Formats: sequence, C-alpha cells, structure tokens
Amino acid sequence: MSYKYKFTVFTPCYNSENIITRLFDSLLEQTFTDFEWIVIDDCSKDKTREIIETLIPKATFPIKYIKNEVNQMETKNIDIALEYAEGELFTKVSHDDKLLPHALQVYNEAWNRVQKEKIDNVAGVVCNCVFKDGSFEGTKFPKDFWIADDYQMRFEYKIKGEKCSAQRTDILKKYKFSYPEVDKYIPAMNHFLSMNFDYKQVYVNKTARVHIIGEDTHVNLESITKNGGNYPKGFAFYYSNVINKFHSKIWKYDKKAYFLFYINYVRYSRYAGKSYREIIRGAKAHHTLVYPSIILGNINELVKFKKLL
Repeated sequence: MSYKYKFTVFTPCYNSENIITRLFDSLLEQTFTDFEWIVIDDCSKDKTREIIETLIPKATFPIKYIKNEVNQMETKNIDIALEYAEGELFTKVSHDDKLLPHALQVYNEAWNRVQKEKIDNVAGVVCNCVFKDGSFEGTKFPKDFWIADDYQMRFEYKIKGEKCSAQRTDILKKYKFSYPEVDKYIPAMNHFLSMNFDYKQVYVNKTARVHIIGEDTHVNLESITKNGGNYPKGFAFYYSNVINKFHSKIWKYDKKAYFLFYINYVRYSRYAGKSYREIIRGAKAHHTLVYPSIILGNINELVKFKKLL
C-alpha cells in the first residue's frame, strides 16, 4: 500500500485558542518534514477555528482541519482521523503538548531500522517524554531498540510515565477505538491492549514529546470522564475486555494488577447498572476472582462514601 506522506500527525482539540499555536510552532521546527497534520476540532466554543485558519497559510506542511458540529470525544475522533490519514505512520499529539524538533526524525530512523531488519510483527515505535522544564518523565526502557509489547512494558518491567508513539496506520485501522453502540467514550487503552496482544513495539530510549500539564489551559481527560463516572458503560466494557480477552498476558506478568482490574470490572459494571448476576455471568476468565472482587468493590465504595461525609 502506498502513502502520500511518511507521517500523519493527529491532534484532537477542544477550546484550544490559547495553546494550539505552540504545537503548530513545534511542527514548523521538525527536522523531518514529510508529514501532514490532521486537526479535529471537537465542537469548540472559543476561537479555535479562527486561530487554525490563520495558521494554515503559514504552514510548510498540509493541514486537514475538521470541525465537529457535535462533540464526539477523543476515541471517536481518532477513528475519524484514521479515515482521513494519508501517512504510513500515525502519531497523536494532544493540543496542549508539543513535539521536540527531532521527534519525527527519531520515529523515522527507528522505523527504517525495523524495516531493514524485516521485523514483521512490529506495529510501531515508542519513545519517552519530557516535562515542560526539560526534565525526564517516568522511567527509561530497559534497553534501547527493545522489542516487546505493552504488557511486558507496563506489567513485567513496570515502566512509568507518559510515553509517545507512532504506529502503522494500516494496523491501527484494524482495531476500533470507538464503540458508539456501547458508550460515547471508551478508554483508548482498550484499543492499544487489543493491538499489543497481536503486535509488538520498538521501544527507543530517546525523547520525542513535551508533556505539558498543570497549566490553566490544560484539559484533563480524567476530569471530563470523571474517572468513568460520566461514561460507566464504556469503562465497564473496557474492564470486561481486560479480564476476559487480555487476561493471559496480564496474569502472566502481574497478578496483583490483574486482580485490581477485576475489582474495577465489578465497580464500573455496577455504575453501568448491571446486576450482580450479570456481572458474575460476564466474568469468563479466572472466574473465582469475581466473588472477592465484589466484596472489595463494595468496601471501596463505602470508603469513598465515608470520605465524603
């Protein structure tokens, strides 16, 4: 399959008038220039559209701007962006972050090495992030050009901190991000755990993105979703997949983490209005864990309630 560009850089944005120019400027500074920028404006109520329109004539790269008339949430916007993407590799950059000047070059060099060594089961490249002050975020990978999957990275080696990535567009399209028949929002990790069940990544100990948090303009996804409270069916769907579809790898590397996922399966299923009978019936793998999970989930809710008093 032939592609028009090496990269599609995708940015979902909402009320971004004060921050989107910073990301745009970082794209202008890229040392690797074979890319397009897709911006999906998720029903902003400020002057985001006017700002983007002033940036388009200044750009040295093509920009596709899409304005949603109805708010779609992040995961649906990723699916929309993938429909329009003409890059071989796809990387998402939040509207309040920015790329380091060498970011796309780092991805490209690592990906060229993958192709040269003919590693067919690798879906993409994962790099590290830094904070706004330049300090390293989280922990480094155990080695450079490390071929593994997200299960090993997260649950066996317990790598911490925000990471950034570029993946093959054709592989990303194989796995849905959004499930509108379930809920408006599904955690994106549902997609990545599904993809990483079948494919590995190349983890490179170089930095590519500046992860900016704590600003007044920062839009925190957790605050929008209220940690699942606003979209309980979506979170229940995610945790159901974790315990039933992805259980073998998580159980292999971190049994404690798997048990915590089980407890969240119970909690969010209850938030979504499911009966205990339905919850027990829906727990297919490691079925005996559902009973202590129900007990601990209830204790957790009581503790939360107590804190509110």
